[in-house]
Amino acid sequence: MRARSAALTGALALALALVASAALLAPATAAGAGGEVAEAMVAVGPEPGGAEVELDTSVFVPDGEGPHPAVLLTHGFGGSKADLVEQAEDLAGDGYLVLTYTARGFGASGGRIHLADPAFEIADARALVDLLAERDDVVTDADGDPRVGLVGASYGGAVSLMTAATDPRVDTVVAAITWHDLAESFFPQSVVGSDEPGPFKQLWASRFFLSSTAQGQGGDPLCGRFAAEVCAPLLEAADSGEPSEELLELLAAHSPAPLLDDLDAPTYLVQGMADTLFGLDQSEATARALEEQGTPVAVRWSDGGHDDLGGSLEADTATIEPWLDHYLRGAGAEAAEGADDLPLPELSWALPRTRGQDTATVQSSDETDATSYETLALSGEEQPLANPPGGEPQSLTAVPSTGDVVDEFSDVLSTYPLAALPGQSASFDTAELDEARTVVGTPRVRLDVTSTGRSSTLFLSLWQVSNGVPELTRRLVAPVTVDTTPGEETSVEVDLPGGTWQVPAGSRLRVLVTSTDQTYAAPRAARADVVQVSDLQLPSVEGATVLATEGGEGLDDEVVGLLVAIGVVLLGLLGAALVGRRRSHGPVDPELADVPLVVDGLVKTYADGHRAVDDVSWRAERGQVVGLLGPTAPARPRRCGW
Repeated sequence: MRARSAALTGALALALALVASAALLAPATAAGAGGEVAEAMVAVGPEPGGAEVELDTSVFVPDGEGPHPAVLLTHGFGGSKADLVEQAEDLAGDGYLVLTYTARGFGASGGRIHLADPAFEIADARALVDLLAERDDVVTDADGDPRVGLVGASYGGAVSLMTAATDPRVDTVVAAITWHDLAESFFPQSVVGSDEPGPFKQLWASRFFLSSTAQGQGGDPLCGRFAAEVCAPLLEAADSGEPSEELLELLAAHSPAPLLDDLDAPTYLVQGMADTLFGLDQSEATARALEEQGTPVAVRWSDGGHDDLGGSLEADTATIEPWLDHYLRGAGAEAAEGADDLPLPELSWALPRTRGQDTATVQSSDETDATSYETLALSGEEQPLANPPGGEPQSLTAVPSTGDVVDEFSDVLSTYPLAALPGQSASFDTAELDEARTVVGTPRVRLDVTSTGRSSTLFLSLWQVSNGVPELTRRLVAPVTVDTTPGEETSVEVDLPGGTWQVPAGSRLRVLVTSTDQTYAAPRAARADVVQVSDLQLPSVEGATVLATEGGEGLDDEVVGLLVAIGVVLLGLLGAALVGRRRSHGPVDPELADVPLVVDGLVKTYADGHRAVDDVSWRAERGQVVGLLGPTAPARPRRCGW
């Protein structure tokens, strides 16, 4: 595993080289939308060695006479309070006093990154609630108890949930595209009932930290601003591809899961179906725990996520203020007991977009569990597949954070051959459907595997085959690690990725099993398996349409071509196809006619606000060799001569 792990370790080392910048800024005020904006450095708890820490904060004060209900906004990993300005201004314009801040270890704030540690980042958020309680212009329910809601996405969503669970003063929380258990997120296991960790989500783990490279360089060349107790076990996992007990315990403790028993504040969870980082299973686990203890909770399945902004972003965002209004200054502000008081449906979901549509149809239900299941037979006898020596080549079902680009490419060519590699995959189909199906929830299958090894790591995905063309509507896989006895069959049930599907009559559904997946660290030892998949269970929920689909023009060909040409480095042929499309439709600069590749002012921002690339410009002259280096594979040089 040395070649691949060395590349990943190097990428992580670069990502972890951050700078500690805790310069004291004098409080300042400025005019902003909806009122005044005040900036200040706020002292919070020290680092373990005693180093003082201050957080960079902004307070958006609305126009009009106070006091006002308050909202505390927390940004995503690698971001800062600057990412929240537009949202803060909108809320202030609606009459909320809004406090934003840059989390410990990022930007101008001091301290180290402890990764949502209850003793540090969560304690910091509680200190900011204290700050709100001291303000005369904030509504209070009792002495020291401000009327406050917490809102955050991704890293900020977990911090918001954990803060609400540890501070009874919080009145409501909105958490989007975030985790329930960080150990399960980075080492996911889709075998029903299994507590064993699954394969390492190494590509996302790398990107999770690469998004923080803009922070600069710290004293430790390997860990930078990351706390040593977080850095060391993560680097070990990056090198070995497997988690230590220390890392699993740390990630689990830095999660909402162990704290939810104390979360009484009404909670709104928005989770994405275009998200290879934090899937629907994470919000489902949080919602189920809250429902069982009687905490009011509503769940929304967005068409987007970390991989793709999706077609329901505007509609998703529009639901946040009604939720806050209800619990911070409406009927729910007094007392809310039970689901009947919810201002939104218990469950709402986006249906898949068809080509050329900007927005997704959204449906809702007051039932959070599937109202019916249908079991479909899968054809095909048991089939062999192999894990190749070294775990290469890798099947490719999705490239995290590039959902729109892959969707655009699939309009031209099927991506199925990139996933179903010969000798490394097996497929099992239903019969053609005699009527259309709308699937809402988590499909499940039975997997039988006989292996030459004592453990088998496999990846399952659900494809829709229409007019003979396989399409992966939800670009997600279900990773499984099954303990096996060589030569003996082992049977397990597997939950496929949750989501929504609309399958027209005459189509088939296909379960694809692969021995590798580009997002994950696969075992490097050669292994031969024989697999069979049966009993595809499809869930559905009766729902009412609350937002109809609208048409749109789709992605601009030039933007897609440029992103693919220099961004999707693992799709070489894909990139060439899109560059060709871009050239055929875009304007031509005569001065660059003989230059094969030009990049000018490239910016790459992830769906949760992380900016990985900012204003990058370069060119490759004819005959030059360009090396494309990604975190999961060695450089692949290409000669620019086309």
